[in-house]
Amino acid sequence: ILHQERECLAMCYSSGDPHYQTLDGLNFNFNGACSYTLLRDRINYVFAITVENVPCGEAGVTCTKAVTIQTGGRTFLLMDGTTLFIDDIPVQPSNDEIVEGVSFYINGMTNILIFQELDIVIISNGADGLFTWVHKRWMNKVEGLCGNFDGVSSNDFDVEHRGDRKS
Repeated sequence: ILHQERECLAMCYSSGDPHYQTLDGLNFNFNGACSYTLLRDRINYVFAITVENVPCGEAGVTCTKAVTIQTGGRTFLLMDGTTLFIDDIPVQPSNDEIVEGVSFYINGMTNILIFQELDIVIISNGADGLFTWVHKRWMNKVEGLCGNFDGVSSNDFDVEHRGDRKS
């Protein structure tokens, strides 16, 4: 997925206390100490990515402590952007797939988690940056703090633009 044309990919990121940018390019600040949906498939529920934000630094400021990815009956937990657990079992980075269709690499200070079948890449520097890259096949099929990915940033959190939702 990292080698695909950039026009096929969109990026959502959070950094600092946290500042967010949606897949459609909307920038916003969101300081809440709890677990939140970063991105999930709202049509077929194939995956869900949540972030756990905890207090850090000055009063009222929060930082992302953990990212949880649920897909294919498995739970992937990236703690502090550096340590990965699959179903509560710690996993070391590898040049090979860590489980079928999933790779976990470290490149210097950057941790890269690739879900080939989902066409989703999560990149963390372990300090303050979390980047979620998704393929355009997810357009109009997702929701969460990363927005709805329909190419229009002004409606990223507008429920009227969510389309059909599978019950």
